[in-house]
Amino acid sequence: MTRRQNFFGQLVAAADIVVLMGSYLAAYHVRSRLWQLGYPLLPIGSLRASGWIVTVLLPAWLIALRYFDLYSPLTFRSTTGTLIASVKAHVLGTLLMLNTVFILRGFAGISRPLLALIVVFSLIGLMTEKMAIVLLMRHHWRLRRSGTASRVLIVGSRSDAERYFDLVRQHPEWNQEIVGIVSTSANETSARGGNGNLHSTT
Repeated sequence: MTRRQNFFGQLVAAADIVVLMGSYLAAYHVRSRLWQLGYPLLPIGSLRASGWIVTVLLPAWLIALRYFDLYSPLTFRSTTGTLIASVKAHVLGTLLMLNTVFILRGFAGISRPLLALIVVFSLIGLMTEKMAIVLLMRHHWRLRRSGTASRVLIVGSRSDAERYFDLVRQHPEWNQEIVGIVSTSANETSARGGNGNLHSTT
């Protein structure tokens, strides 16, 4: 189960990286376009010259997102909890990025409007992504084909089997179908199937 949780975290982290990269590209494009339209902004260097910001942007936000458990599937069970954790992570990520940029280059060495746009676009992108994950997990059972689920027969003590059964129900993203719980104790002669009903063991 730990391996499944780690895999989930890796997928979310990969999505975060895509969103953050997209936020940087969108921010740079808007910043360049504003200067071209004659807004009172200083000229900005090439996309490649400003690319060093990505080396600060990605670690700052990934650290913040992990700190607030946004790579754990349990966090995404609640819409409100996910929103609160995402906002907190965004604030922390912003502070980490700005402090690191100031230490490395000073604010005179970077376009402050570009930084502001990155913060705005990353907030919009990450919040949209997190809400999409919440909806996907909430309606996961509708999207899942029964043929792709791992069919599991639990054999063990009744108490351990019940705990595992409840854990699987709390984690639909594991894509497991419990076909039965068989007790190894002679005094426990019943098992529960994947539908939650108790039935006699053979």
